[in-house]
Amino acid sequence: MNKSLIKLLIGIWAVIALFLTCILIYQISSGNKINIMNFSGGVLKLQKEESSTLNNVTKLDLNFSSGDVIVKTTKEEQIRVVQKAPGKLKDNQKFVMTKEGDTLKVKEENKIFSLNIFNWASFNQVYEVYIPENYDKDVYINNSSGNMNIDSIFNLNNMELSESSGNITSDYSIKSKNFLLKSSSGNVKLGEVFSDTFNLSTSSGNINVKPLSGGGSIFASSGNIEVGLSQIGDKVDLSANSGNIIIDIPSKLGFKLDGNSSSGNINSDFDISYKNNNRNNGTIKVGDGPYKEITARTSSGNINISKVD
Repeated sequence: MNKSLIKLLIGIWAVIALFLTCILIYQISSGNKINIMNFSGGVLKLQKEESSTLNNVTKLDLNFSSGDVIVKTTKEEQIRVVQKAPGKLKDNQKFVMTKEGDTLKVKEENKIFSLNIFNWASFNQVYEVYIPENYDKDVYINNSSGNMNIDSIFNLNNMELSESSGNITSDYSIKSKNFLLKSSSGNVKLGEVFSDTFNLSTSSGNINVKPLSGGGSIFASSGNIEVGLSQIGDKVDLSANSGNIIIDIPSKLGFKLDGNSSSGNINSDFDISYKNNNRNNGTIKVGDGPYKEITARTSSGNINISKVD
């Protein structure tokens, strides 16, 4: 065998060995267990199911890791959480449900790291959360690794969604007085969002919300923002470091928009007054004041404003 190829293979295996050793040391030091061989199939099996009444509960605090989360409403009077996985989980890998004052908490007892060389399907856990459709208080959902799907209409006081690594999606209407969404790595695609105040942000991924009603801010550090504004609160601020901003605005809506792109163009179906020849800084005014204010700023990307009926 060619000596250069042998050296290359030795180098590759040395890097793999170093990587696995680092994982082993970290997991042992943190008290986690490592499952090297798990021959479970990909079929999801019921691991745990638990229900609880929501008497005197004003906040649902749901924390998950290493799995997809599906949230739905139910006609039942109790919240119900179902955990599924391809292989059999140990008891300390299953979620626990507790009540603390007016808060109901759901979380994993221990976050178990499972290194499965032979079947990566062992990571494919799914949590199904069924919330009574008449519950209208606060919901906080955090997921460390996996997708989050909101699969029903929700009408709440406060809703907060947090995702470390995965997508957040919904095709249904979300109504809340305050709506907070934060994604570290993944795309956000939502249907109708009606909120007095909102704050949406992603570190790496696109944000798509249509339609959106209320006042607040949307920020994408690395990704595009696409939003359809049905109603505007006092102010809407859209900001992207590296990506395009696409805005759909009803033609009958009165507003003032200030747009600025450091490296890109601003294009608009509405009449726009450009402040320079580069067409990257401009203002739109529709209707009579006092105006609802929109700001759109991107460091690297275009801003497109479309008129819709």
